[in-house]
Amino acid sequence: MGKTTAKPWYFEERAESLLMVHLTRRDDLEIQRQALDADRSVDYLVHITSGGRRTGRVLGIELKALRGLKPGRIDESRPFPLSLNLNDISYPIDIPFPFCLVVFDIENDHGFYRWLKEPTIDPSGRPGLVDRDANWFRRLDRDALDEIINQVNQWYEHRISRS
Repeated sequence: MGKTTAKPWYFEERAESLLMVHLTRRDDLEIQRQALDADRSVDYLVHITSGGRRTGRVLGIELKALRGLKPGRIDESRPFPLSLNLNDISYPIDIPFPFCLVVFDIENDHGFYRWLKEPTIDPSGRPGLVDRDANWFRRLDRDALDEIINQVNQWYEHRISRS
């Protein structure tokens, strides 16, 4: 994972700024930072809006800042492994909405994401949230953000149609 020294004070602030740059590329997202205390279970709630109003659709994000992530040569069209020790990421298993982990490499500002609770739709059209624990990431860019929000919206659409 690179250097093992303590993180400089600015790591978290820089990662937050990078996350805001990515999320604010869309005008249908409202970002809510959660309280920074030991009991927090989600760093950010991203509310999907329509016409400037919240729709009730939420995506949770856990944010990490690291140094020296070396994904090597990656195929952007497929998930790739990142060697991370993610034992310090804990969240309630009953989170009822999609939840992503976003990691920024502070040395080069590259962002990566993976699902912790992935919104899925089974062949019969039933929505579900699948716990993902493998360290398979994708690069975070505008296209990836659009895919994430599209996947979340589809999941909510299927939840509504089944009620």
